[in-house]
Amino acid sequence: MKKNHEKIIYVSIPHAGRYQLDTLLEEVKMLRESSWTYKVWVPTPALIDKSDGSSKQFVGQKFDAKYFDFQETGWTHDHCEFCSQTISDIEGYGDTDGYESDLDWLCKDCYKIFIEPKDIDSLIAGLIISE
Repeated sequence: MKKNHEKIIYVSIPHAGRYQLDTLLEEVKMLRESSWTYKVWVPTPALIDKSDGSSKQFVGQKFDAKYFDFQETGWTHDHCEFCSQTISDIEGYGDTDGYESDLDWLCKDCYKIFIEPKDIDSLIAGLIISE
């Protein structure tokens, strides 16, 4: 918990806007622990709920065909784990490629900003917008 006299520091992140620095550092640390691979995004199988049309990415889990339809290319997009930018093969619907790790995705901008640099402290210092 912040003491009353401690200042909250904010940074500006592409696609995400203002971010509180301590929250940013926690997320970046977690994301840097993953192994990321550059990929062009492609649709994957999905389970479509017959009652409301919502979808769940199919990754081999069991399902009841009474309640779900299996669609080979039903998973139409993902979102960047950091900034929520859409990643899809649909032109004009966000990025068409990015970095993937165990079904999680990062957009190219967030990967370049937070994963690629070796000296993350200098990078963060350049993003600070207010204290």
